[in-house]
Amino acid sequence: MGISLEDIDSVDCFPFTIKYKILKMFVEWACQSQNIGAIELGREKVSSFDKRFLKEHLINVAKYTLDLSDEWEYRRFVELVMAAIPDLKDKVVEMGMLSDNEDIREAADDYNNMESL
Repeated sequence: MGISLEDIDSVDCFPFTIKYKILKMFVEWACQSQNIGAIELGREKVSSFDKRFLKEHLINVAKYTLDLSDEWEYRRFVELVMAAIPDLKDKVVEMGMLSDNEDIREAADDYNNMESL
């Protein structure tokens, strides 16, 4: 029996390891894709997760899934956070401000004073 995207709307009923893998997949879609449809779908699906689960795991998923020294992926991740769990925005911006990459620091500064997308 396979899992469809409709099943994933009720992701909270899955065991932790499956839920974590699903989150990883949607973070990849939201932050690594070049296609706006995939980016928006990834954001929508990440936003459907339990907010407590996101607060606990989203940053770690990103650290191990994304290249946060890549400006595209970092910018998409900040946008994802601002859309899905704005409470984490300050942490993600701070991560960017501490980057060795000047482009990432500039991106973090761009998002620093934004309230939401």
